[in-house]
Amino acid sequence: LLFTLNGLLQPFDSLVNDSNSEEIEDDGGSLSYETESVADYTDDEDDTKQAEKFQFIHITDTHGWVFGHPHDERYNTDFGDFVSLVEHMQSQQDKEVLLIDSGDIIEGTGFSDISGVHGEYVFPVFRTIPGMSAMTIGNHDIGRSDSLDEIESTLVSYFNR
Repeated sequence: LLFTLNGLLQPFDSLVNDSNSEEIEDDGGSLSYETESVADYTDDEDDTKQAEKFQFIHITDTHGWVFGHPHDERYNTDFGDFVSLVEHMQSQQDKEVLLIDSGDIIEGTGFSDISGVHGEYVFPVFRTIPGMSAMTIGNHDIGRSDSLDEIESTLVSYFNR
């Protein structure tokens, strides 16, 4: 559910159109890009280097598991631990942190599903994540119109301020 990647921050088009990049299609039909290296790029206006080191954090498919998985020690890290990790990574002065959540926040735990509006208790927990760069909704997040309304009022309004 969590991975980091160290690299250089540059426009996506520059990365995938680089001569060292190759478009790859996996068995499931998904496209991704593979590159041997990510080169610096220059700003056309003043020829200064714009590349920066960054760390990419991607979370997905939490399905309401904000309290960890106490039944499996390998996954017994709660959301507070994750927020602390993000804060620590953001405190490093030499790197930009790009934090992405690709959805499926709800549906799967009692905490997520016990309320009349699924996710009503989980969405405020996600608001504790500092510096979210981008967030999408997944198929489990859109199954109930009242949950979509809750996402809009709780998350969209908060992260788009």
